[in-house]
Amino acid sequence: MKLYIVRHGETMFNVKRIVQGWCDSPLTEKGRKQAEAAGIGLRDIPFVHAYCSTSERTLDTALAILKGSNLVPEQRRDLKEMNFGDAEGEPMSEWFNEPDPLAKKFKEAGGESFEEAGKRALNAWLAIAAKYAEGNVLIVTHGAVIMAGITQLDAHAADRFRKAGRAPGNCSVTILNVENGTAAIETLGSDEYREIGEQGG
Repeated sequence: MKLYIVRHGETMFNVKRIVQGWCDSPLTEKGRKQAEAAGIGLRDIPFVHAYCSTSERTLDTALAILKGSNLVPEQRRDLKEMNFGDAEGEPMSEWFNEPDPLAKKFKEAGGESFEEAGKRALNAWLAIAAKYAEGNVLIVTHGAVIMAGITQLDAHAADRFRKAGRAPGNCSVTILNVENGTAAIETLGSDEYREIGEQGG
């Protein structure tokens, strides 16, 4: 079976460069259009179920992607973004200005380490995959936990994200093949599906 893991659309905090982990902000107009475009790009994928985190930005993204479908996204807390502790709601420039912007400082600030977030994300993905013998499942979640979860699978695959100091793009799609409880990366942070929708399908 395959997991289609999508980052939420652009949010107000993304635009204002504010750290957005467990706190939340709404999708911008651009973010809503990104989600709708991703939905067009993914419309030929037959999903058997859909999940998102408990954050408004992922629920709204999932609903836009699934527009016209009879699927209702199921919310899970273990799909939430990385917890950035005291950095939550602060300007990104104050916290993401080091060679490794996801260093242990977030754990020291009362949040999660990158490794902890990655293990949580991967465990959530595998738990979801275990419910389905076959088929495709949509998961709408967050940039840092996608990057962290992917790093748990293959550190080298996520190097380009880590070196760039950023998460996967808004409404990008990462695809995992899962067989017998083991996940393998098929597609990493692709903007192709969103771009198909932006170009009119």
